[in-house]
Amino acid sequence: MAGLLRRACTCIIVVALAASGATAEPLAGFPANPGFEDGLDGWTVLAPDGAASVEAGGGATGQRALSLRDGWVISAPGGEAVAGWLAVSLRARPPGNSDDAGSLLVAMTASDDRPPEALASLDAEAFRRGWRSVCVEMVAPRGGEARIALGVDGAQPWLLDAVAVEPIDRAAPPDAGVVLPNDLPAGWEPDGLLDARERTIAAMRELLVDVGGLEIGTPDAVTAPRGRRGVLPVTVVNRGQREKQLTISVAGPPGFFVPERTVTIRPSGTTVFNASVQSFALGDAWVRITFSCEDDRAETPVRVTTTVSYPAAGACWLSGTPSADELAAAASLDAQVYAVLAPSDGAADVFRGLPPALTRLALLGAPWSEASARAAARTLSGRADALAIYRPRAEQPPEDVSALVGALGDQETALVLGPPLDLEPGPPPTLANDDLEVACGLGEARAIAAPMLRLPALQAAALAEVSVDGRPVTAAQPCWTRLQAAANLDAVAAAIRARARLPLFISELAASPSGSPTADALVMARVLTAVAWQGLTGFTLPARPSDCPSGAAALSLLDEQGAPRDVIGRAFAELARELAGAVPLRAWSQTEQIGLSDDALIGFRPFMRGDEGLLALWNNTGADAGLMFETRTQPLDIHGVEIGPAGVRRTYIGAFHYSEDAIALNRPVVFVSLGPGQFKLLSMQLADPHAGWLGAVEFAPEPERERRNPRDFYEQWLERQAGM
Repeated sequence: MAGLLRRACTCIIVVALAASGATAEPLAGFPANPGFEDGLDGWTVLAPDGAASVEAGGGATGQRALSLRDGWVISAPGGEAVAGWLAVSLRARPPGNSDDAGSLLVAMTASDDRPPEALASLDAEAFRRGWRSVCVEMVAPRGGEARIALGVDGAQPWLLDAVAVEPIDRAAPPDAGVVLPNDLPAGWEPDGLLDARERTIAAMRELLVDVGGLEIGTPDAVTAPRGRRGVLPVTVVNRGQREKQLTISVAGPPGFFVPERTVTIRPSGTTVFNASVQSFALGDAWVRITFSCEDDRAETPVRVTTTVSYPAAGACWLSGTPSADELAAAASLDAQVYAVLAPSDGAADVFRGLPPALTRLALLGAPWSEASARAAARTLSGRADALAIYRPRAEQPPEDVSALVGALGDQETALVLGPPLDLEPGPPPTLANDDLEVACGLGEARAIAAPMLRLPALQAAALAEVSVDGRPVTAAQPCWTRLQAAANLDAVAAAIRARARLPLFISELAASPSGSPTADALVMARVLTAVAWQGLTGFTLPARPSDCPSGAAALSLLDEQGAPRDVIGRAFAELARELAGAVPLRAWSQTEQIGLSDDALIGFRPFMRGDEGLLALWNNTGADAGLMFETRTQPLDIHGVEIGPAGVRRTYIGAFHYSEDAIALNRPVVFVSLGPGQFKLLSMQLADPHAGWLGAVEFAPEPERERRNPRDFYEQWLERQAGM
């Protein structure tokens, strides 16, 4: 299995993010006393008496080495130069008796007054006898207070020496296969039918264009749920004797996201497929579709009506009314929900200017009364799409929540969400009995569309490659398993749904900064996908730093000036596009190594959206992982979002074909590679969409030498499908 994790798998998802960047020269003077030649000077010991000492004559590179068991040593801070992604290396020798040797632990921390939480754990079994080189790639906390922490959790002493730190320079990865047309102006309308002509069949109006010897037909109007892709039927007649390549480019006003797609059109026949007009802005809008084949092109207009669907991703403003520029900045990230805090007796003024193309959630703050709640619901009719009684974190809820929520629902003009309920930190997080009674009672009374839950502010941290003598460590790392446990809502969702079958709404997801925006984005991607799999109405992140809990502004979407943040904003936008309207599916096939558990080597979550299958994957180990997943229907295209230590990347394959390795295995599998810590979310249009589209997710084997005939592969697969 370790070999499978290390192998660079053949991957049809173009190229994976690099696991490691280029390292620079070691940081001079950090840590102080790296070889323990001056005893424990420059290091703080958090261990029982006698558990940490310096031994003479046994160092790996010098005369001395640290002997450590059952505790930690923490270096002095390194100052402002210690920032971002770092490669921490050292020499280590485990004890000869490995029965109770435990593990070597490595962390970065901002303080030395308490034992840190380990980011990396290297079991003694990963070492051979004698001195070995260890390297751990992780992120330094911000503020110039970063310290290296080395620990041992076994009763036998380890010898440690030659600690060094090198900055890692990671280049932002380019997108691959993604071509986006320029936006049309808001409110754009076509000049007639452009290049199209009209035909009516059985009272159905169709627009036709001729391009490169192809006759192409589309409806003149479609209705699409928010976020749904394959909703535009396209019929192509090719009367020629050879196949042709047809490129579809959809330009729309802001709120549309449609990469160009090229489809193979078969000869002497008709090809029918569903094209994407993915939109996040509710209401009606015109798009301009350009069809290109060889040196010919033609344009046709289509009117798209986007309707409400859930879940929806959004931003929340809790510290003041959003400005027009802030609203526009959030819309540019394809946010679909605007949640704004306003006093219950003055909410109408706040919501007067919010755009109706997005779902408007009114968070009604104090003062509360049944009369003010009823009046707010009445005056917000047509201005807010959802209402909730709101209280800030750690403040006491109103005395009679049920009566207030009931008053909001009297008008029946908007969805009503439950008041925010603060989850207690775990891991896993839990819901206090009183709050559980509130959520279940409102749900049983059908007074709310969803309970609103708030996770505790997370501690963002990230890890990349972990190796011993250059061999990547294939064990799940505590940095990632701890994060997954901190966001595991299995028990909370089950407790609520035992009494009220409701979706959840996750409000104000927040985290303290890790020290790197790419690491913060990794935390956000993993947590949002894990909670989305619980079945959500939606989720929000703080819009501005001032909307975040104190010290937990890592996930704010906008900066202090109200502009989208580069990495976090980009990651949110990509996740918002893929998770919008996604319905979680049961994972029918999983193992201890690859599955839903917090400590799995590879985590995954399956979804479905219309004719698309979605699969989120993340790597909890310190090694590259070559994977494959079986599809029980043919993928037609694949959208990919990759978030890793180097940043955010989108990929697109407009015409998917199973790879030579899949044909050699005689299995309909898609190959994916994951770098250490990396996250990927794949969205595939399916030829025959159904809830059981995903088979097993497995480690990829070595490719077979013998290659099968592709025709035999497809014929045998179709025979198996027909016999099911």
